[in-house]
Amino acid sequence: MVFFLMGMIVFSSLSSAITQKILNFPIALPELLFLLFYVSFGKIIRAKFYLTKSALNLLLTWGLLISIGIYFNEMRFYGILSTARPYLYLIISYCLFSKVKEVNYENVYYVCLGSLVGWLFTAVYFFVYQFSIVTDEVSGVNGNMIAVAILMACSVLLKPKTTLPILLLVMVVYFSSTLRRLLVVIAVSLLGSLLFYIRISKIKTMVFLFALFIAGSFFLSNKDIVSDFLDQRTPLVKYRTITKIELLFSNPVGIEIQRTIFIRNFFDKIEDYILPRGFVSKQISRDPTLGEYIDFPFQEITYTLGLFGASILLLIILWELYKVCVREITNPSIEQEIIIVTTIICFILLFLEGTFISHAYITPFTGFVLGRLNYLSSKVRVKWPSP
Repeated sequence: MVFFLMGMIVFSSLSSAITQKILNFPIALPELLFLLFYVSFGKIIRAKFYLTKSALNLLLTWGLLISIGIYFNEMRFYGILSTARPYLYLIISYCLFSKVKEVNYENVYYVCLGSLVGWLFTAVYFFVYQFSIVTDEVSGVNGNMIAVAILMACSVLLKPKTTLPILLLVMVVYFSSTLRRLLVVIAVSLLGSLLFYIRISKIKTMVFLFALFIAGSFFLSNKDIVSDFLDQRTPLVKYRTITKIELLFSNPVGIEIQRTIFIRNFFDKIEDYILPRGFVSKQISRDPTLGEYIDFPFQEITYTLGLFGASILLLIILWELYKVCVREITNPSIEQEIIIVTTIICFILLFLEGTFISHAYITPFTGFVLGRLNYLSSKVRVKWPSP
């Protein structure tokens, strides 16, 4: 129950609503809510921060990127700190979980479930709000997609009986939040986990796929009912959740024109990203380019670290992922499978959705995935073939 509440209150979009709408803080402060849990349940969630040489180097790099960012962003100090803060939590989480020998994924499951429920609360509130007003514009409700990926993987590999209820819950969040990219996270994490679950039980995997096929067929056969309901109540929600998906299959470039423009502009100006420019200011009221970093976060990583630095970072992560995959072949384990699936999700989001590196309630999960990837890969010694 403690981990569920912590996930719901701290590591979901509900934390932003609590700190900004209820407590009236000017910015979202999930760390303030986490402090309440840490004080009350310190024995349960206590962990040691290992100030190793690598951790010190990461913190020094973080400070250096702040300085460089201030120089290149005309001294927008508070905007730079606002961007740097989530990265700090990513680094702390990475340092913590790259040294921990064992992780209780039962607890991780409930933290992620709480995060999903918290997202559901805020998304449903948004959905009901759309019923009460007439508007020409609808924006999606962001949430913790890394937690969704971990939850889907844990439900399939650890708690297979909960997979269908969790999937149903996630689909409710999808229609409430109107975020199409959530479908990508659901599909990849679910199918990836099922591929690994075949090792555990081929029969159960086939039964689940059959049940999934029946459920999908039922939804498609009744899609018009759902579509008509949304069309009468909130046409824009229907457009974002159903119509745009249909258009995506017929004209993927046209429906994702904005993201296509961002990617094209990035490659047209690739020479501007050769040198690192530090953290970018992303104050919504001042920076009209914010959408570029949300829809195409690889651009933010390249802007921050430079083309060479970003390439080195991605190659290191890919190398660690390869090592874990090699170990999975010879010595399979559920944790390795969970981390492989969620690391792939991180790579996909790098070109789709930037909240996993920009929201303070999400970046600890990104750090968790990368930290466990580093720990698991450190146990693998890859032998190069002799010449």
